[in-house]
Amino acid sequence: MARERERNDLSAEMLRHADWLRAQLSRLPLSPEQLDDALQTTFVATLASPPQHLRNIRGWLLRVALNQLGMSRRRRRCRERNQHLVITRTLAPSAFETAEHGDLCAHVQRAVRDMPSPYREVIWLHYLCGYPSGTVATILRRPPNTVRSQLRRGGCHLRGALQELAPN
Repeated sequence: MARERERNDLSAEMLRHADWLRAQLSRLPLSPEQLDDALQTTFVATLASPPQHLRNIRGWLLRVALNQLGMSRRRRRCRERNQHLVITRTLAPSAFETAEHGDLCAHVQRAVRDMPSPYREVIWLHYLCGYPSGTVATILRRPPNTVRSQLRRGGCHLRGALQELAPN
């Protein structure tokens, strides 16, 4: 009987502070549906594991809500990562394609390593590491136009080198 009364008191307190909690969470970049879900999971989690006392119920509710949002975000990222893995596995190349790709990568890396210095770094960072030309310019402390022209000229060097390395 006392437990039921405590649960009712907690429910009443939560309802009293629901608008305040909604206002606090509305400051976060959440859609209306995400906001409603956050409130609902907060109240369910609070009822499942109530605070020791009701002195700072607002702080308790806000902390529970933020924890619930963090766990939700982690679960969503994990789900997206797992979906990506499933898609990647279903689209995985055959062993022959993998070996052929490995040979091609070895040829490209060898050709890039043998390039003259100003082009080698730019080509390596842009094409093999995947950095955009602006980021390459920042990393190498070169003007962006210089990096773009080095990418063009380096691309010409690379094409010529790959034609020489390519097995006939």
